Amino acid sequence: MRLGFVCWIVLSLGAAAHANMAPSTRSPAALALDPHAASTPVEVRSERLLIDCVPASRGEPCAFEATYDLRNPTAERLELAPLFLGLRTSDVQVQLDAHAPRALPAAPTKDGEGRGLAAEPDEDPYVLDRFPFHLVLEGGQRRTVMIRGRMAPERRFLPSGYVFPALEARHPLLGPERIRDDHFDIDYLLGPIRAWSGDPSIEVTVRVPKGWRVGSSPERHAWSMPEATGWTQAREADAEQATRSFRARSAPAVMNVTVTRPKTLVNPGGVQLALGSSLGAEARFRARLGYQLGTGPWLLHSLSLETDFREQLVVTPLIQGASPQLLLIPSAGLGLGVPLRVAPTFRPGARVLVDLHFFLLGVVFTWDYFPAYAGDPALSQLTLMGQVAL
Repeated sequence: MRLGFVCWIVLSLGAAAHANMAPSTRSPAALALDPHAASTPVEVRSERLLIDCVPASRGEPCAFEATYDLRNPTAERLELAPLFLGLRTSDVQVQLDAHAPRALPAAPTKDGEGRGLAAEPDEDPYVLDRFPFHLVLEGGQRRTVMIRGRMAPERRFLPSGYVFPALEARHPLLGPERIRDDHFDIDYLLGPIRAWSGDPSIEVTVRVPKGWRVGSSPERHAWSMPEATGWTQAREADAEQATRSFRARSAPAVMNVTVTRPKTLVNPGGVQLALGSSLGAEARFRARLGYQLGTGPWLLHSLSLETDFREQLVVTPLIQGASPQLLLIPSAGLGLGVPLRVAPTFRPGARVLVDLHFFLLGVVFTWDYFPAYAGDPALSQLTLMGQVAL
């Protein structure tokens, strides 16, 4: 599910402004200031924006806090009707100076209001949530406006085409859904600040869980990886903090914030069941049951139990590198293991494994070598098996 966020204060004198800018479409070039938006002599001297995505590690929305330092440079009393615009925002509150914060109920959207340009000509326009409030500034007065709330970043869809990492391809039932970094986008509209007077500084701070990264992806379709250019990231005691600053007149119309959750080091795979036979003069039916996991998309680790249902029982830890599956080209793997024969007598050995897998179906070839041990002569075994990976 794609969730985005675009918000700002849009101002008019004496009447609420219309919300006529599109929310996040991942097409920043399609967004622009409304040429009919009213301007005001009231200055925004500075803005401080805090986006706290530490709760996102628990599946909760990010919290935001935008603080505006306003000044009326005239001698007249000005009454303003600003709007806070948001997409899928919740728990929005406004605090004026040191007064107690109050909730801002969303205003009903009338036909034609709160609508913006579509990302493409054939797409429907988006509807923004509108949170109006009242603001008065006496002549020469300075006031602080703080707006808090919650927002849900949108998880970015990055198409993988027809390339399937080995662990995902080989274990489509029990394996991981994705072995990649997860990227979440927040698009924040900066352009409307130009409807106010002045050229304020905009200081942005983003907090994310430890190990996460912060960057930006201004590209139209956001299919490329986010870049950390412009961001300064440092580690706190319990989080990562990234900062960035702009001047209003030179700021982009839309600021993209991309928070990245790194892929886990160890990913569960699934069960492997193989049936086949040893090769040579003493060929015997064999069965193998094992479990496989991965560290990354191509390095696989497994532990298997193999038997001929007569006397031989072998336990084998194995490490394997495997190529991704490309459309109709199967995943190929090469592995090294240590087969430990525990019956009829204990005997360590070495194993070379070669396999081909097309999703859950595979063919496995192994060569085991057991050197002379405890009076037993050296032994070499070749085995060919068909394998199902769940």
